[in-house]
Amino acid sequence: ALWMPTAPKGWVKSREHMFSTKSWLSQMCQVCCKSMMFGVKCKHCKLKCHNKCTKEAPSCRISFLTCDSNPSSATSSTPSSPANFLQNNTPSVTATSPINNHSPTGNILSADKSSPDNSFPSEEFDEDGLKELPSSIYRRENLGRSGVLISRKVSQTSIYLQEWDIPYEQLQLGELIGKGRWGKVHKGRWHGEVAIRLLEIDGTNQDHLKVFKKEVMNYRQTRHENVVLFMGACLAPPHLAIITSFCKGLTLYTVVRERGHMLDLNKTRQIAQDIVKGMGYLHAKGIIHKDLKSKNVFYDTNRVVITDFGLFGMSGVVQEGRRKNVLQIPRGWLHYLAPEIVQKMSPEIDEDQLPFSKPADVYAFGTIWYELQVGDWPITDQPVEARIWLVGSNEGIKKVLAETKLGKEVTEILSTCWSPEVDDRPTFTHLADMLERLPKLNRRLSHPGHFWKSYVS
Repeated sequence: ALWMPTAPKGWVKSREHMFSTKSWLSQMCQVCCKSMMFGVKCKHCKLKCHNKCTKEAPSCRISFLTCDSNPSSATSSTPSSPANFLQNNTPSVTATSPINNHSPTGNILSADKSSPDNSFPSEEFDEDGLKELPSSIYRRENLGRSGVLISRKVSQTSIYLQEWDIPYEQLQLGELIGKGRWGKVHKGRWHGEVAIRLLEIDGTNQDHLKVFKKEVMNYRQTRHENVVLFMGACLAPPHLAIITSFCKGLTLYTVVRERGHMLDLNKTRQIAQDIVKGMGYLHAKGIIHKDLKSKNVFYDTNRVVITDFGLFGMSGVVQEGRRKNVLQIPRGWLHYLAPEIVQKMSPEIDEDQLPFSKPADVYAFGTIWYELQVGDWPITDQPVEARIWLVGSNEGIKKVLAETKLGKEVTEILSTCWSPEVDDRPTFTHLADMLERLPKLNRRLSHPGHFWKSYVS
């Protein structure tokens, strides 16, 4: 039987728990003594436990004094606020009854300001910039003898993260299929083939975990045929991972370069339209990709799937061991960066602190559109320093637009996406209209690579 303290004379002997859903980075259930990341907490006695453990939780014993026990005099000139009243008059449970240290509930009622729970470092997740459910939404549930009342004014973070949490032990890790700034990608199995993105994040750093969970929240709210399917995440350190459907096709980078695929204007338009649909959907959800490139777009059986959106936002928390005073630029990265981003690049600024935006995603799409027509990046065979200047000053893009002959409509899309002015770039909704107006042709456009080669020679 659970140990129950004896309420002091003059105090209400019991009252209903007022539970609200919480999440912690690390916490122990005070009923079953097992670790938990998600659970409930009583607003009165501060009891923390699993939702299912509320059925076995003792009654809430810390409450207000009855009216005849109020120490505040009716003639007192200083009124007692409820907050001061509780702070000054909450009884000491340890003074009324000794606690059995071997009891699984021995510390349940001592979780107040004078005796915090130090068994695990914890942090409650209620915010993260996410809206709470309306405060008027409460629901009484019959959870057993305790008759608890669970508040439904809870953060969506707690609810949805619990729904999508996948124990790492359930994953079957397969071959390594890719690497990124934020970690590695493995082919694996979890009720079928999946892609497992292992994130190299310090699991003991709570700020880093917040960033990770925020990106998981972005993933879990996406459902679109042109966006990779999110299946869940491993949320318990040290194994932090995002699990998505496995893309069986080739990357668009490979399709336009290494396999000799012949893409006429109709095919390139269909691919571009699918990318625009997926990106328009992400932007409508308030999600900025930050790393849109042909290697993050998969193409299989006439279907396009966009991957790795938002993961670039975690690059700053996984590169703390990198060399200082050195600007690291991965191959091909500069071609997708808008001028306003290149102008802010420096060794002192983390990549995730650069001014990424929706118009910056549009600029990156412009480079993909160019790749679809030409089969290569717009600026090649130049030193990194020269490319930084050519992109940051927009001089390189001016040369590309002046010397490549792609047709009026195709060039118009390039010039608007690559506009040096952020406000002049179209939205993906506008781009969808521009792509729809392209003439339907049954021939491949002439390859304009020699124009660029003449420029860089």
